[in-house]
Amino acid sequence: MIRGQDQKRLIYRLLDVPPISVGAERYTEDDHIKPNFRQNAIHLGTGLFSVQKPAEAANLHTLFSQHAKDALVSRNHPAQATKQTTKNAHVRDKDARADIRDRSAAGVEVKFYESPYSRKFLEYVGSDSIIAPFIRDLNPALGLSIAPLKYAGYSGTGGLYLSDGDNMYFLTSRHVVLPGGQADNIPYYCRQSSQGAVQIMLPAPPVFDNIDMSLEEKIQIRKGTVNRYGAQLSQLRRDEESGLDVKAIRAGIELELRNEEANVQKLEDFKSNVINNMREFDDRVIGHVVYAPPFAAVGEGCFIQDLALIKLNRGTIDWSTFKGNVIDLGDTFDYPDDRLLPIKGVVPLDELVNSGEGMTFIKNGVKTGTTIGCGIGMESVEYNIGNTKLLGNMFAIEPVQVGRPFSDYGDSGSIVVDSRGRAAGLLTGGTPKKDKSFVIPIACVLESVKIAFPGMQLYSVPV
Repeated sequence: MIRGQDQKRLIYRLLDVPPISVGAERYTEDDHIKPNFRQNAIHLGTGLFSVQKPAEAANLHTLFSQHAKDALVSRNHPAQATKQTTKNAHVRDKDARADIRDRSAAGVEVKFYESPYSRKFLEYVGSDSIIAPFIRDLNPALGLSIAPLKYAGYSGTGGLYLSDGDNMYFLTSRHVVLPGGQADNIPYYCRQSSQGAVQIMLPAPPVFDNIDMSLEEKIQIRKGTVNRYGAQLSQLRRDEESGLDVKAIRAGIELELRNEEANVQKLEDFKSNVINNMREFDDRVIGHVVYAPPFAAVGEGCFIQDLALIKLNRGTIDWSTFKGNVIDLGDTFDYPDDRLLPIKGVVPLDELVNSGEGMTFIKNGVKTGTTIGCGIGMESVEYNIGNTKLLGNMFAIEPVQVGRPFSDYGDSGSIVVDSRGRAAGLLTGGTPKKDKSFVIPIACVLESVKIAFPGMQLYSVPV
């Protein structure tokens, strides 16, 4: 490490951009220094490096450029990537960072920071797409699988997008994202991700593993079909050689073979370019918890409070395709055609309390998917979370689909809407028999959020 009072230190930190990018924020101990970023700093993987002089930056770049080469090609230029470069991208990133830590950058003072680079939501796809079953847990439609990075064994559902005008947030339940702090039940507040914040990943490990296994199974099934078509064509060629007229049949099978080969290629590309780049937990981070008030019974109605706000990293959302607060209805309904139900406003508290009984409700959760329920009304509930025991009120919903509960473990944090598409409540739990599910009225949830974030609103797509 270079030491001495005459040495100046420059620190560059990547800001919400993919690894090996040119965007950065500069911090310096000497405000008069105005170096050119490309000359004075390099960055590999999900880290950043500070250097003393342009020449040292060049030497550092030479030293570690080979480690970063595959990652650069695979992540920034996927069209040029091969299976090998994609496979090695993460390994080389980690090797580069380890070398820099161990060698202290060959005498150059280096300060390493983790970048807030975030996994970007994938685009919505139609039901007819071959990758549609694997995209549903990776696109921004509500009902997303989330888990705290350090408590990967816990998971739940991301419920609703909120915005304060500058940043985007995800609403969920406190017990989903702070399982390690249940016993303390103290207010959680963390503005900056660098403050040891609880990082949130998407999807949770069980959901990712299911996607991975289902995708590989689908690939092998399709390859089996390709092989069968190939065997049929071989037989048809022998039939032709023996004088049989099978040209029409052969042409049909050749067409099916080309289509099936194209499907296999799409599935393998999806696995190579998306799934394989999400195997590490760190590569699934979408944001961090900024606010979670303690579990309590609040307000005149003594409604249970169990909520948390996740601040999404910039770059998580592709604004060119983002449709805002929409619920993926899956195959439950024939309408709308794209399966996406827009959320339009909220159900007023007095309407839910006084007229909620008999109303129809819909939710999409990680465990049970899209389900339909009927409102029972407000009920007094004993709410036990860790060492915290509360008595408060929540709105109860019963299932209407035969043999299918309205919710189950893993659905906590889901947003529940009425038949008009209005947000009604935040799902937090249910009875052991699964004959009832409980939600906190969304009007109460938003009121609690606005105590800490006065400008927070339900996000709506600009017209």
